[in-house]
Amino acid sequence: MLTTIHKGKYYNVEYSIVNVAELEENLRIGAETYHPEKLKILSFLNKKANGDTIGQYFYLAKELFDPQKFPPRKVRLLELKNMGNFEIFDIPEVLSTEFGSTKNRARFGDVVISRLRPYLKQVGFIYFPEVYTTTELLILRQKITKALGVIGLNYYLYTFLMTKWVQRILFWSQEGVNHPRFPKYVLLNCPMPMPSLEFITIVKQLIENYLNLKQKAEQLYKQAEEILLKELGLKNWEPKTKKIKISGVEFEEEENISIRMLSEVIKADRLDAEYWETKYDEFLNRLEGKVILKPLKRFLSLKLLKGVEVGSDNYQEKGVSFIRVSNITKFGIIERDQKYISEELYLELKDKFEPEKGEILLTKDATPGIAYVLKEDIRGIIASGIVRLKVKDIEKEYLSLVINSIVGQMQILKEGGGSIISHWKPSQIENLLIPLLDTQIQQKISQLIQQSFEARENSKKLLEIAKRAVEIYIEKDEEEGIKYAKKEIKSLRLKWENENEA
Repeated sequence: MLTTIHKGKYYNVEYSIVNVAELEENLRIGAETYHPEKLKILSFLNKKANGDTIGQYFYLAKELFDPQKFPPRKVRLLELKNMGNFEIFDIPEVLSTEFGSTKNRARFGDVVISRLRPYLKQVGFIYFPEVYTTTELLILRQKITKALGVIGLNYYLYTFLMTKWVQRILFWSQEGVNHPRFPKYVLLNCPMPMPSLEFITIVKQLIENYLNLKQKAEQLYKQAEEILLKELGLKNWEPKTKKIKISGVEFEEEENISIRMLSEVIKADRLDAEYWETKYDEFLNRLEGKVILKPLKRFLSLKLLKGVEVGSDNYQEKGVSFIRVSNITKFGIIERDQKYISEELYLELKDKFEPEKGEILLTKDATPGIAYVLKEDIRGIIASGIVRLKVKDIEKEYLSLVINSIVGQMQILKEGGGSIISHWKPSQIENLLIPLLDTQIQQKISQLIQQSFEARENSKKLLEIAKRAVEIYIEKDEEEGIKYAKKEIKSLRLKWENENEA
């Protein structure tokens, strides 16, 4: 294989020349498969790796979930939506009866990666004893025979998969039209330079500290949520159930019979059965008996500020960030299938559609009800599926937690007829009921959320240090990578110590 450039009169064209004998497995002939950038990266990594590949040290684990072998229980289910920016945000617990045998079992120390476009940045390290994943996530597990004695190699692999070279190889290896993805062999055959045990140990320590801080952030957020639910009398709340028998076997199911007056139906303008499910009345009655409820519009200093749709024709590979619903999580803004717009278009729209520090960004389309308090000014434009909330007379972090919690989500589910609605109307958003707890409790919850955010930000810095150290090792040498990592760790440590003293 080789790459060359044709110099034309008006422009130059770079292209690849590949012999038939050099075609990848399955004789792939797609032009992108042999993109000059990919071939150059492979050549570069091969020289550094000296024949070592990911597949020499890791294999793709496949342990399909068998519902027949386990009684119904709560398990952690990792999906694509719970990942981004090379991180796992949270892994929710669901009943094992809610999914079938198409889920794979991952263990602590496994590395997972999405092979589905546009989610290549979804790489994660499993830090729970047992997690089930969707089939679009590949599970990489260390081979005992090949990697025996190389402690921490899985931490190094996790970091290596984030590097710009691996990401570009996987990007140009995608195939398919509707749901492009890269073949598994591309991942396993990817050259992987192998550093010394000292370097791997430094990376391992950085990732372990990153994971510890990340778990601390999750615990602080969960603590804040538990305080909220306890104060509202909703901790461990579940809808009422009734017992039924089918073929002599007893089951429990939610109460699903609701008798309503025609006048109620006409007033609500809703005829769908899901809207009138008893669990929604039960939930709201429980809240009304515990705390004062006010509509969200009571806490808005301005009307909802909606985003704008620029149209896909204005998307660019680089430029100013165009923030869409898929980029918003309750923990922050992520680069998930990030789109960009031109500087000129940004300047035209920024006065009306650029969010400001302290505002709450709230999704209203696709996956409505995700709220995040913007911690700093950003340079970008929000899409029409997002609204900006300027709030008053309530703690911002408290309000965002309420919306993200069961309190907000149950109301959204009701409005959507029992499913996640694709569009949340501004009038519905404004009338979302917010429980008004004591100011001191609001402040306590807000402080925990802020501490959670700080821990999460510091964890991301450690992750970036590990990633950059690996890139420096590959670009230059191991000594330079170690020197960089130690310098950055020392700088962070001094910063944290000064903040604690203050």
